[in-house]
Amino acid sequence: MNLVCVTNNIVCSTYKVNGYCGILSGDGDRTSKTHLFGHRSNIDKSGVNMLNNEPFTHQNDLSILDSLVQLSFHIQTILGRIGADHDLSIIQIRLLGILRDREPSMLQLAQYLGLDKSSITGLVDRAERRGLVERTISPGDRRGFNVSVTADGRQLIHVVGAEIERQVLDVVEVLSETDRSQFATLATKILGATLHPK
Repeated sequence: MNLVCVTNNIVCSTYKVNGYCGILSGDGDRTSKTHLFGHRSNIDKSGVNMLNNEPFTHQNDLSILDSLVQLSFHIQTILGRIGADHDLSIIQIRLLGILRDREPSMLQLAQYLGLDKSSITGLVDRAERRGLVERTISPGDRRGFNVSVTADGRQLIHVVGAEIERQVLDVVEVLSETDRSQFATLATKILGATLHPK
């Protein structure tokens, strides 16, 4: 699992959803920047403490809980900004990420994304109207459908995926190669236990 995927999947584990690393796995469309315990975050997306307008430089003061939550918010901001540039919600980015290398059934998609039947149907309908995905009758169940990405959808995956990779890697630019490797190892261990419990 590469560092971009690991960093992004922290978002999924923080929000307790079943994540899948496609382009990236984010959460739903309406994530607010609210502190885990119900208080508005004091740190804006530029890294400035909004209470006293001082740069946020004391990263070591954050607990591991707040560190994970703040990092997840930052990744959400990146995903939301890139998605907005391409008229995609974060959940649509996740959909395309899943379809990049597989053709799941509608049920499998719903399970990957943690959505109910009506929500996944609406999500696929919207993507299909844009010409990004298509449904075909499932060879294993004539009553069901598989979903695959179209040529236009694959091109969009390429463009959006490259932008996400660049911006997420910029986030960890402050880390040394050793730190990055250690971070990826620890995060993979956490995600393995969270997403695939025994």
